Amino acid sequence: MRIHALYVLKKGGIPVYNQHFTQELEKTDTTLVSSFFTAILDFSRLVIEEELNVLEIGNLRFFFKQDNECGLTFILITSNMASILLVKERLKLLLKAFFSFIDKNQCSNVEFIIENPELDKKVASVASFSDDYTEIEISALRDIMEKERDEGEIVAGALLSMQGEILFSNMPNEFLHQTLREVEIRAQATSQARKVRNPKLIYQAGTVMIVSQVVYSNRYKGPVIINLLFDANITSIGMADFELENVVKKAMPFL
Repeated sequence: MRIHALYVLKKGGIPVYNQHFTQELEKTDTTLVSSFFTAILDFSRLVIEEELNVLEIGNLRFFFKQDNECGLTFILITSNMASILLVKERLKLLLKAFFSFIDKNQCSNVEFIIENPELDKKVASVASFSDDYTEIEISALRDIMEKERDEGEIVAGALLSMQGEILFSNMPNEFLHQTLREVEIRAQATSQARKVRNPKLIYQAGTVMIVSQVVYSNRYKGPVIINLLFDANITSIGMADFELENVVKKAMPFL
């Protein structure tokens, strides 16, 4: 999964900010892109009479988020392998990052492309999943995961909310997305958590094995997903399941 670009448009399709994170759309004319988005959004609003949130075309997926207070539309372009839950959470964080630099009251007066190196840096950190905004809260869980990794019990681990928020991770991004995609495919996360006590997910492809368990967190007031990554060449499903139960038992006092 890859996040390719972020576009921010005013009403009427006027672009006020954009940043590319890959070369996928880097050479595409900004005016052409903004005209396309404007037409799609107008069609959705006027013909379908619904606000567009996600659109998939070819190998690309477009995520839309409108801030009616300042009249801006944020559009995140990803590969079609993106987890909808995870990207929607990223988009929320991108709005938060954007408005930490740009005054909402001044948005209507912007008539040019915003150029701000510090804003660019913050936006890029969110898009690349390198932001760390819960370090203090998850320090105990991080220590558990890193100890298990250092002792060779797991390759990596992560804790995700059901909304796609990364609470902690030392896993490669594509495996985080795969975990959430499995959740999305199998069931709606919250309803699944209600029907099955601590449901587990197992995903294996080649040498990659991800074992996950949904548990209820009092701290986060809802279900979260504990994810462990294993090398399938040296770890059986039974061994991985045993290690998952071990990590869950150690983690629960901190959740």
